[in-house]
Amino acid sequence: MRSVLKDMWNTPGVLKGSTGMPYVTSHYGYHMTLWHLPLALSGQDADLPSGRLSFAPKIPAPFELPLLLPGTWGLVSATVSAGGVTEYSVEVTTGATLVLSTLEVAGAKFPGTATLAPGTPVTWKAQ
Repeated sequence: MRSVLKDMWNTPGVLKGSTGMPYVTSHYGYHMTLWHLPLALSGQDADLPSGRLSFAPKIPAPFELPLLLPGTWGLVSATVSAGGVTEYSVEVTTGATLVLSTLEVAGAKFPGTATLAPGTPVTWKAQ
């Protein structure tokens, strides 16, 4: 696939025997960009039974990245003020209310318990 097609994202479902080229392209290959790439960029790590949600973004602030959980979606963002202070925000846009004992973005922990209710962002500044 890499040497002939020069396309690492074209994961074949069935190869045509006479040519070795893709005959039917698999939909399984496309899930990688849909789910894995946003999670990899945000560095999301969730342990909801323990009340823990953290992000280790792979890009510097400012950013706006997705929060993706089963049945719950939202945004995690960072802005940088003129004075160089970074402010973090996590918001559930749709889904369940999350009560978290630990909420962390890029090493900056939210002080105390965070309640993420749909439409109500939780914000804090890096210390």
